[in-house]
Amino acid sequence: MPSAARLLPPDLRRRCALIAALGALATVAVFLHAPVPQDERFHAFADQRTWCGIPHPGDVLSNLPFLVVGVLGMVALLRHARVGPLASFATAWERWPALTAFAALVLTAVGSTWYHWAPDDGRLLFDRLPLTLVFMALFTLVIADRAGPRVARAVFLPLLATGVISVLWWSLTESAGHGDLRLYGLVQFFPMLAIPLLLILLPRRYTGGVHMLIVLLLYGIAKLCEVLDAQFYALLGVITGHTVKHLLAAFAMWWLLGYLMLRRALPAAGSGSPEVRRSGSLG
Repeated sequence: MPSAARLLPPDLRRRCALIAALGALATVAVFLHAPVPQDERFHAFADQRTWCGIPHPGDVLSNLPFLVVGVLGMVALLRHARVGPLASFATAWERWPALTAFAALVLTAVGSTWYHWAPDDGRLLFDRLPLTLVFMALFTLVIADRAGPRVARAVFLPLLATGVISVLWWSLTESAGHGDLRLYGLVQFFPMLAIPLLLILLPRRYTGGVHMLIVLLLYGIAKLCEVLDAQFYALLGVITGHTVKHLLAAFAMWWLLGYLMLRRALPAAGSGSPEVRRSGSLG
């Protein structure tokens, strides 16, 4: 199978090489760093209440939007998403990463509910594993938009496998008493750097590319709310930052679904290669 770079027109390879070089540098930097263990206080979420027999009710029940959006996303993509010239997906294959993202969101709802019911390292595995599939599938969607479906197909399964390995590696090292989150951190945060670069540096194949930045921004705000878990609870007294994180992340996926259903392929998208445009790459 030819390398992903050779599937691109020559004038775009340098831009992709820049992003690939950043990925390589980030990987080297991560593994030159000492192993990063799980914070001992990670499972001490602010929501310690019980409601109607449900422990940590805000963090548990806020997974319901993940389930709803995930199911609606799969149904919409299977039954209503158009494929072909000037449609939501220029090629039939491009629906696969989208379907994977929303199917993994359903699994996230189940795994996160299981974890937040009684948080510990063993249950956290089932929360993080489907999350990495969501991240990698969304990353592939952006690659398909900007670099084309041939490149996306070449990297799709390796990206999914890297996500799964990152969580399994953390789980194995954690159970051995020396947890290592480095690869998981790379899988979670490098796409947040690479996606804006892809959107800015590579020409678009679909309308409305700015909506992917909105999805990324919503997720970034959600991660900030997660960090401010206790502060939200102290300020509001009803809802915690982690609960808000769940709600914002679900809303980000709802926004993504709306974008995927409403966007349209540009005329050159059906060729499988990105259309070269000098400006308006986020339009």
